[in-house]
Amino acid sequence: MAHFLPAQKSFTAADTVEILAERLIRYHGFPEALISDRAPRFQSELWQQLYKRLNIKRVMPSSYHPQSDGQTERVNRTLEQMLRTYMQSHEWEWERLLPALELGYNTTSHSSTERSPFEVMIGENPLTAADLDIVGAMAPTLTPPVTKLFRYLCYRVHGHSMQANWRLKYYADSKRREIEYAVGDKV
Repeated sequence: MAHFLPAQKSFTAADTVEILAERLIRYHGFPEALISDRAPRFQSELWQQLYKRLNIKRVMPSSYHPQSDGQTERVNRTLEQMLRTYMQSHEWEWERLLPALELGYNTTSHSSTERSPFEVMIGENPLTAADLDIVGAMAPTLTPPVTKLFRYLCYRVHGHSMQANWRLKYYADSKRREIEYAVGDKV
């Protein structure tokens, strides 16, 4: 399951630990391993103590092969694409979009599992605003536009996620070559 959290390049090690505790550990428990880049904030004394006390394995990609954390790279590309789509008209509100984009991403079926991250973690997708019949819960003049907006947003997020997954598959497949075996080859 992906979590989209606003952060600044100026965040310190303490800021990063606080985000980890508030937004991830409280929902998922302590990680067995933590993949991080070689940024100074992840190499501080605070992080060294955290790794040691909580028995967290530290995994760092090679400095010459930073894309070895492929899953994070794919999620970041998808999020970037989603943000670009919505920021065309509302650039100043990108941070407010993160919760809705996170829900859309986590409730969209992924090609590798044929399930959404939410289904993989919980066993089923949650109800979203698009699933609910909110007629009567709001003033009659608000209900149709709000329902239409929620459905539209869910549809767009789902569409962009599917498109991003297709592109990733297309590019990965374009680099693969058919392997031909001859009789007697060891496989």
